[in-house]
Amino acid sequence: MDWYDANIILVTHSMLPVTQLSILLSILLGSQIAFGSPQSPAESPPWEQGSPPILSPKMLSDDHKMPLALSEWTFHKSADGSRPSGVEQQYMWMMNRARANPEVEGIWLSLVQDSLIQNAISYFSVNKDILRTEFGALSPTPPAAFDIRLHNAAVAHSEYLISVDGQNHNDQFQRMSDAGFSYSSGRGSVFSYSRNGAYGHAGFNIDWGGDDGTGMQTGRGHRAGLMGNYSNVGVGVVEENNVNTSVGPEVTTINYCNARTSSANHYNRFIVGTVWEDQNGNYFYDPGEGLSGVTVMLDSGDFFAVTGTAGGYAIPVDSGTYQISYSGGALSQPVDKNVTVGSSSLLVPWVDVPSVVLLAGTSIDIDAVLQEADTSWSFAYGLPSTVSVSSDLENWEIIDDGISKSGSTLNWSENWSGSPTPRFWRIQAWNYLED
Repeated sequence: MDWYDANIILVTHSMLPVTQLSILLSILLGSQIAFGSPQSPAESPPWEQGSPPILSPKMLSDDHKMPLALSEWTFHKSADGSRPSGVEQQYMWMMNRARANPEVEGIWLSLVQDSLIQNAISYFSVNKDILRTEFGALSPTPPAAFDIRLHNAAVAHSEYLISVDGQNHNDQFQRMSDAGFSYSSGRGSVFSYSRNGAYGHAGFNIDWGGDDGTGMQTGRGHRAGLMGNYSNVGVGVVEENNVNTSVGPEVTTINYCNARTSSANHYNRFIVGTVWEDQNGNYFYDPGEGLSGVTVMLDSGDFFAVTGTAGGYAIPVDSGTYQISYSGGALSQPVDKNVTVGSSSLLVPWVDVPSVVLLAGTSIDIDAVLQEADTSWSFAYGLPSTVSVSSDLENWEIIDDGISKSGSTLNWSENWSGSPTPRFWRIQAWNYLED
């Protein structure tokens, strides 16, 4: 622990699977948008509960693995590679990131600098403290693999929702079966009024709407699918900009399932990931950043994969250690990674992020005449980042409003009146990427 001027205590410690920076600062202080109002995802999402997922028809030890994979796993994308689209892959990327880091996901959702999302949070009066508490109580869950059969069923359902100009779950599971996917358990979510991928993800995971006083739907059924232990997912986003319909601009259906592995070409354990280039440097997967045509080859096993247009891939595997080789397509040079797969699917991060959040600069301006404090902190990287306040170093409250964020700089101003009293600020930032 290092001490700095202005009573700043800088503490860096690992908060696996993310890295967190905490700063304690004590001073004396005195005591409607486009497309209409925000809508919520369809209430009471359906679910079918079966037995725990069977991972695969066989379990092979490291000593008895198959030779170099010879068969391409093609069920992670459409035949032409165009699906998942960039938006659909963004849903997968955000979902798997959230499953790995539920506590930080709750913080990110409550504070993300996105006017559409924050407008919806305000419109539905989402209680951010309850939101963060609920996510803090969740345990990490394994990532999911994109499945083209579940995607086709999702697209068919989204097209149906456009035809009825509304949102419901009618025959959602039947469409999964009709598309050729055999499931043992599953959930379904729909949102006919999404604006974009990040907005739809937030709508599902916050689960905004309902009437229980929290601003979130009773039961959090959409969150249960997104954050749940479902190994196969199909996202179907259909654009709808017809002025004669009320739905759109993105009608979104998501199917979450565990496969019945007694059926051919059905698995529940995968190596999954997204091969992409962070073109705008925001440490966030945006549509158009995926690298297509990249061959993802394992040093043993049954399958390899080739990334689609959006850069995603999934490969069924047994437990064990693997060397993954990425080559060809839009990749400028080959990349190798070594991984160990346990009892469930494994997410392989692609874009590197600094291992420790670094404090790059601090500015503190206290005006006793105006009774105002203006502060600014800059991070080498930190997203999300929060300001919490306390008067006793025991009870902390995250500040939800009045904070401005520009790049990696966090600004906070506070006024006071009356006699000086102790005041403590804690600034926290996380490396919230894919692992």
